[in-house]
Amino acid sequence: MIMDRKQSVEIFSVDSALVGLWHVGAINFRIDADGWYYISVGALPYQISPDGQTPSYPSTETITQYQRILGSGTSLVGVWEREELEGADIWTEEIHFRANGTYTFQWLLNGVFEFEGLGNYTDQTTSIWSEERRAIIETASPDILSFHFLYAPVETGTYNIRSDGNQWTYSGPGGDVVYDRI
Repeated sequence: MIMDRKQSVEIFSVDSALVGLWHVGAINFRIDADGWYYISVGALPYQISPDGQTPSYPSTETITQYQRILGSGTSLVGVWEREELEGADIWTEEIHFRANGTYTFQWLLNGVFEFEGLGNYTDQTTSIWSEERRAIIETASPDILSFHFLYAPVETGTYNIRSDGNQWTYSGPGGDVVYDRI
């Protein structure tokens, strides 16, 4: 890690062999040259109610419904909210889709801020493809890899890149994860 004194921004180094598109099962990942680690699960079908106030995602395990709290019309642009009960706790998710293809979200637990995130999306009218920033990756010699998660503690393990560059394995606290190049 290098500190840029002019801007007081941490600059992480990342092994250039990790930059690119990867997948683990049905989940896709992208690592940028600056170390940003994105996750995407592919296109998610959705419908917006005729009054423009409720989108629903029927392909999810349970039909997930949000309520519009800012904006109008039948596009996703605006601010949406949903609540989810977990025992006696109430989780609230708010998502702000912007017209420029970016979104931010935040989760509150019983009305208290828990974490937030951001991503990019493409609205295809009946489905949405999104890519969410999850962490910044930092690599160090000889084979150390750290995930600096946006809303979780740093996780450090080791990594090994296959000689042809089409696969790499992260060995961390939760075990091994094998990434295949797309």
